[in-house]
Amino acid sequence: MRKGLLLGIMLLGSFALCGLVSCETTLSVDEHSYVSPTSGLKTDITLDVNTKWTASSSADWCIISPTQGDKSVKRITLTVKSNYTPDDRECTVTISSKDKTETITVHQHQLDVIQAETSVLELSGNEQTFNVLVSSNIDYSVDISEEWIQFIGTKSVSSKQLSFIIEQNDGTNTRSGNIILRQKDGIESYILVQQKPRDFIMLSTNTIDFTWDKAITNISVTSNVNYNIHIPDTCSWLHAEQMIDELSNNLIITADDYIPTPSTVLWPNVSDRKGVITLQYGEVSEEIIVTQSFRDYIWLSSERVKLYLGYNERIDAVAYLHSGINRTLRWESSDKSIATVDHGLITGISNGSTEIIVSNEDNSVSTTIPVVVKKVTDDIRVVAIGKSLSNSGGITTMVFHSILHWPTQVKNIKFLSVWLCSPDGTAYDIQGTSNGYVTFNPIYSNGPFGSIILNYYSSWYVIYQVEVDGEYYQFIGNLDASTWSSWLS
Repeated sequence: MRKGLLLGIMLLGSFALCGLVSCETTLSVDEHSYVSPTSGLKTDITLDVNTKWTASSSADWCIISPTQGDKSVKRITLTVKSNYTPDDRECTVTISSKDKTETITVHQHQLDVIQAETSVLELSGNEQTFNVLVSSNIDYSVDISEEWIQFIGTKSVSSKQLSFIIEQNDGTNTRSGNIILRQKDGIESYILVQQKPRDFIMLSTNTIDFTWDKAITNISVTSNVNYNIHIPDTCSWLHAEQMIDELSNNLIITADDYIPTPSTVLWPNVSDRKGVITLQYGEVSEEIIVTQSFRDYIWLSSERVKLYLGYNERIDAVAYLHSGINRTLRWESSDKSIATVDHGLITGISNGSTEIIVSNEDNSVSTTIPVVVKKVTDDIRVVAIGKSLSNSGGITTMVFHSILHWPTQVKNIKFLSVWLCSPDGTAYDIQGTSNGYVTFNPIYSNGPFGSIILNYYSSWYVIYQVEVDGEYYQFIGNLDASTWSSWLS
């Protein structure tokens, strides 16, 4: 009996132990670590579980689905998003049941990056050094498409500032080149470098030669700047004007006549002249050298001469020649019966016209002076003008001036008498005038005031009797009637 009871107790303990073992929690996963490429990952996690469970992710780029289940759900989908950052990253997936936990580590690679601060650089045309800031998490090489761009750093660099030098752009157009930042597996980043042409002024010619007479020429200008034109104050004979239209950009350059005179040439020097025209924009400039030869020329102190019989006039002359300045000249009259000349002293002989010829010693350069000879008395004249004309109580009062004009060359003139003559023959004699100017005493007349009186006094005249250089002459002048009109009411 006791033996049967003991066997029963042993069997009951065995069943109790079996039941206890069958209630233990089971939780395991097939993988504890996953490595995702930069582009992302989607895979399944297999569970061995005998109870309810939950799952969570430590990062939002690592997604778990579903996040809970019971023993019938044996698979979880793991989704890893693409990594657009330049750094590796890691997250943890945790799966928990009643009293067990499984941890899965997910590691994702960085996005390989070569990134320049700019993709396009616009630079001036001058030679210069420039820098580019590049961010990168990989090694790369620097390649350049054009020889005028040079990299002045190491060929394998990390994230840093890269330095380059470019040559001066001596062309007339903008040029382009590429800087290529390249990884061995093919990752590339491009920087486009655009260089403008340098500031330039180009001329079709830099020298001009003018002859002595007023000249003009055009110079073609090619430029990408708005330049200024500078001419020194000492070159007032030189002129330049910019002419721009849709088809051309020209510089019109002119020079004044270059005929030497005593006022423009310092004795004893005479030479061709030179001027400089400067086109300027900042530090960019171009010069045009202009030379002008002077005219071989004989300068005369007078261009024409009017002489009176028995008088003379001296003319100065200077020959400005490329062989030198010459004051020793040949003088000759084309008609000695009218005027003669002796080393510049011209004397009137008889009435008429002629020319004086002045030349250098070898007669290679010459000029002429027109000469007119007349009597001095031919240029003496009388002017008689009314001074006042009034009427009061039927009495008309007249006052006027008279003057005798004579050439300044007259050596001696003596006034004998001055007569004021009326139409009816009445004469008023004025004695003693010494300067040819007289004012007649008031003349009174009865009659109506108006055009009849005006016509009456317009018929009066003046006679001067004078002695000119020992000869006696008489000069007559009529009263100028137009001088009275403004006084008539």
